Amino acid sequence: MRNKNFYLVIGLIFVLGVILRVVFSPPINFETDSFSVLLSAKNIAEAGRYLIPPVRLTDGSGYQPFPGWAVGCPLTLAVFFKLLGYSEALARLLTILAASAVIPIIGLLGNRLYGEKSGIIAAIFVALNPFLICINSRILTINFSFCFFTISIALLLLSALSSDKTEFISAQVIFSSVKRWVLLLVSFLFLGFTLGTRDDYAMFVFVFIIILAAIVKASYKQAAENRRISLLKLFLLAAALTFIGYLPNIYFNFVNYGRFITSSHYEYGGRLSLEYFLHGPHTGLGLPGWIVMLLAVFIYVFPIMGIFLLNFKSKANLLLVAMIFLIILPVILIAGAYFTASSGGAPRYILPVIPFVLLSAGAVFATGGGPVRYFLKSIFLTCLIFWNVILFYPPVVLFKAYPKIAYLTQYSPWYNLNNFLNYPHPVKTMLAWVKSNTAADAVILSDYDSYHYFFYAQRDIASRDNLMEVKKILTSRPVFFIEDHQTLKDPVSFSAWAQELSKYSISMEQRYSLPLFSPLKGQVQLKIYELINK
Repeated sequence: MRNKNFYLVIGLIFVLGVILRVVFSPPINFETDSFSVLLSAKNIAEAGRYLIPPVRLTDGSGYQPFPGWAVGCPLTLAVFFKLLGYSEALARLLTILAASAVIPIIGLLGNRLYGEKSGIIAAIFVALNPFLICINSRILTINFSFCFFTISIALLLLSALSSDKTEFISAQVIFSSVKRWVLLLVSFLFLGFTLGTRDDYAMFVFVFIIILAAIVKASYKQAAENRRISLLKLFLLAAALTFIGYLPNIYFNFVNYGRFITSSHYEYGGRLSLEYFLHGPHTGLGLPGWIVMLLAVFIYVFPIMGIFLLNFKSKANLLLVAMIFLIILPVILIAGAYFTASSGGAPRYILPVIPFVLLSAGAVFATGGGPVRYFLKSIFLTCLIFWNVILFYPPVVLFKAYPKIAYLTQYSPWYNLNNFLNYPHPVKTMLAWVKSNTAADAVILSDYDSYHYFFYAQRDIASRDNLMEVKKILTSRPVFFIEDHQTLKDPVSFSAWAQELSKYSISMEQRYSLPLFSPLKGQVQLKIYELINK
């Protein structure tokens, strides 16, 4: 295939990937994280401050919480909001385009490492991967860091690999080619963007270290002339470009926290826990964090099994496998010590490894072999298709036979649009009821989904914990409490709160009941209550 045709095919696959992500994009935001990103981006565009403006009724303190992520994603959105105006649809399209950029990048890297056929197959795998389709269509910071990280690694490899793809080249050779050193500079600029978008991606630094170490090793195979100068230039430029990419975060760190170098996630309250890593939470499945992350790898990155069909005599294959495990290992060790790993967020943390695993799968299916190899590849492809159907487009009978299997389907593109008995996103139906059956001045109380009612139902929201405020509001406005998944997970807390209401002479009257499938409890009901002054 001539280069021109190859680029055309990759472009068409990119368009296909974008279309699929648009088609399967959720009609509303499901995560509160999405609202935090949107609000903070809007605030940067309008006021120049990286804060989340309060959207709930408060006691008058005017508290504005700091966001929990580095500024990269909201700042990127804010630039477009400043130019084109605030729009959730615009933010979603930008997210999809950013995440979809990984498709041609993997295609180009596959072509560089294994040839055009491998690049095309790998790009198709990335475009069609259901997990990526589901996550890439949501307004999340991880979609931007996923994009920046993949671009950074790919450009660094394109800069440092020899023309025959078998060896790394020296720093001297890199700087003798304008194209190579420009790729190198842009690579580390994107590394800065990555860290400035998700500072927890620092756990993948060893991927860059092994590539730089290979360049250093190749440099010592060359004549000593200008070696030190070339290596010094390499590391100084890498550090400088990374710093430039991270610079906006340094500014907002100082404005928000008074420190130039810090983790927004840490400042927000995110902490690693040895208890979670070793024992997990006391609710839900109760598995240790490292086991949850390990299971997420094998469940959502199923093609990882395909790396065992690679030819390990190839240095390109060895490099790819090393990179894959240098991404997976810190995810298990570090993300496994964070509580969200055991609360449904585990699959998001393995997102950075998926493009490279799919690249290895593309290499497997593009290469030839004898009858045994073709037999193994056919079995692998059959298992891959079957597992993706079960995982992302499961027959409902599986839910009825074993309810907990539904946990595996929450990142299905199908369930972005078509819930089974309102699982996993009952908020769409609850929103419809609130819009049709509550007064415009109604106030909504909800444990987890409160942002939805502020944005989409256009109702004010308040914290259910401040009962003095709720009592005051009730004198002039209707107040509704809406159950959600959090209420189902912690019924003891809800019961204690309901009893606390009586101390304030407040009662609850049920107004609506929604059938809901719960992986933990099977068929249940979510309820909407109106609070009444006795």
